Amino acid sequence: MSLEEFQRWCEALHLPAETVDLIARSRFSPPARRTQARAGNVSGLFPSRKMGVTIQFESQIELGAIYLMEVRTV
Repeated sequence: MSLEEFQRWCEALHLPAETVDLIARSRFSPPARRTQARAGNVSGLFPSRKMGVTIQFESQIELGAIYLMEVRTV
């Protein structure tokens, strides 16, 4: 999503300026921590063609969400 598309999206949702700022910082910040494998969970890396980066995941639910967002076209 380009900066212009992001701004239009925020305007369409009528997001408060504080929310827009928080999302904008999150979009360009590096991960706050590395994912960790713990008992009962699955962690790994997903190479996203859509985003052009590798996405860390820490559960099967997160991996499923990544798959869904990767193939979603809207």
